[in-house]
Amino acid sequence: MLRWLKDRFRRPDPEPDPVAVVLLQRSHRVVSATTMNAILDEALGEDSYVTAPYGDGWRAFGTAGWHITVLPIDRRYIEPERATEKRAEAMIEEARAAILVDVWMAPSGIVRETHGLDMAGKIAAALMDEETAGVLAVPLHRLNMATGECRAALAAGTASTYLATVNYDGVEMIDHEEAEFAAKLDEARRRWPEFLARYRPGHPAIVKAAFDARDGREHMWIEVTDFRDGRLTGTLQNRPLDVPFLKLGDTVTVDEADVSDWAVDGVGPFTV
Repeated sequence: MLRWLKDRFRRPDPEPDPVAVVLLQRSHRVVSATTMNAILDEALGEDSYVTAPYGDGWRAFGTAGWHITVLPIDRRYIEPERATEKRAEAMIEEARAAILVDVWMAPSGIVRETHGLDMAGKIAAALMDEETAGVLAVPLHRLNMATGECRAALAAGTASTYLATVNYDGVEMIDHEEAEFAAKLDEARRRWPEFLARYRPGHPAIVKAAFDARDGREHMWIEVTDFRDGRLTGTLQNRPLDVPFLKLGDTVTVDEADVSDWAVDGVGPFTV
C-alpha cells in the first residue's frame, strides 16, 4: 500500500534536455508543413509519424519512439562575443536567425546522445541552404562551417563524429569574463613544461598556435607530427579565416613561443 502511494504521488521525471543541432542562418526561414513532412519521410525512413505545430515550427512523433522538433527562430542563437576566436566570431556575426533541430526521445535501444545527434544531423542536412552560415552541435559545444562536405556528412548520418572535428574551436555555452579566459591561457603557457615532458614522437598531441593574418593574428589547432629545436611541425586542423596562404590539412611549422594552448596524454586543452 505504501509503495502504491509513493508511486501515485511521485513527481514525474523531468524531460531530458534535447540532443540538438542548430543551423545558424543569415536570414529567417519558414519551414512549411510540406517541407517538414518530406524531410521526415527521408530521415525516418519507413517509420510512420504524426506532426503538429510547435511555435513557428513543427513537432513530430514517430511510432518507433522518435520525438523531434524543428523550430526556426528570427533572432541570433549565439552572440558574437561568446566566440573564443576571430573566425568563429565572424561566422556567428553573419547569423541573424537559426533553425533548432531537437531530438527529445529516441526509440528503445538507441543511444540518444549519439544516434539522436546523427538523426538531428540528417534533418539539419535537409534544411541547409545557401543562407546557412554554420552548424552547431550543442552537446559537443562544437561549431562547424556550413560546407558541402559538412552537409554530406550530416546527410549520411555521421553528425556525432563529423561535428566533433576541430574545424573551429568550441563556442562557449556559458557566460565568461575576459579575465577568466585570460587565466586559462596563462595556465596553458605556465604548464607548457608538462607538454615537453610528456610529448613523444608519434604520440598523439595537438597545439594551438598563432599565425600572422591580414588583420592581426589567427589562432589555429595543429596535430603535431614532429618537434625539434623549439619548432613544432604538424597538420593544420582548422579552416583559416584570414590567412589566405593556408588551408585545412596543410603541413605547417610554428615556434613553440607561438603556442597558446595544447593537449597531450589526457592533459589539456585549457581554453575549450
